[in-house]
Amino acid sequence: MNMKIVDENGVELTGEPNLTLGQLVDDVEIVHHDAIAGVQQVSHYVPIEHLANGSTIVEEVIDVPGVEPKPAWDETVPIQRYIKYTQDELDEQARQQEHETKMAQMPETVEQLKAENEALRESFTTMESAQTDTDSLMVDQEYRLTLLELGITPDEKE
Repeated sequence: MNMKIVDENGVELTGEPNLTLGQLVDDVEIVHHDAIAGVQQVSHYVPIEHLANGSTIVEEVIDVPGVEPKPAWDETVPIQRYIKYTQDELDEQARQQEHETKMAQMPETVEQLKAENEALRESFTTMESAQTDTDSLMVDQEYRLTLLELGITPDEKE
């Protein structure tokens, strides 16, 4: 037997509650039972068989069954109460879900960042090498220009 599920107002739910919009909380319900008045049994006898010696076999037929008196009593029955989430709780759950999704993607994101960082390092190394070559050419060009300004030809410098 499934446990009885009631809403916040105590109305029994017939279908499955939506657990994304609320939660089930264990609770108890007090069921009152009224006192039972005692009733004395009423019966009569019916002859079943007449014997040769003049005696009769009879059977008791109960007209009103007897009932033992019982005092009133309360029964505690376990139930589940469906409590809807507030809008603030739903918003917090959405934020938490978004955070968990991002955290699950974190290793992937870190690997992407590492790959991009390595690509940038390689680009920087290439640019640095090109800059060194450019600097060397500039020094050479400035040297040649200085020689020309001084009127020294490459053959004379030795």
